[in-house]
Amino acid sequence: MFESQEVINLFLSMALYFFLLSLLRRLEFKLPQYWIGCLTFIVFGEIFTVLEGFVFPYFLNILEHLSFTIACFYFFIAVLSMRTRHG
Repeated sequence: MFESQEVINLFLSMALYFFLLSLLRRLEFKLPQYWIGCLTFIVFGEIFTVLEGFVFPYFLNILEHLSFTIACFYFFIAVLSMRTRHG
C-alpha cells in the first residue's frame, strides 16, 4: 500500500528535475555533475518509495534509503567543490 503523499512527492520531484534540466539546456548554464547526480538520486529515492508499496518492500526500502544517502554525499561533494572553486 502506498500513500498519496508519496506519489505527490514523486511527481513534484520528477517535474522539478525535468524542468531544471530543460532550463539548464536553454540557458546553457553549466551545472556541476555532482548537482545533477544529487537530484537524480533524490528522484530514484522517490521512485523506490512509491514502488515499495507494491513489491519487495524490504529490498526497495533499503534502496530508497541508499539513494537518499548517496544524494547527500553528492550534495556534500558539490558544496565542497563550489567552495574550493570560489575560494
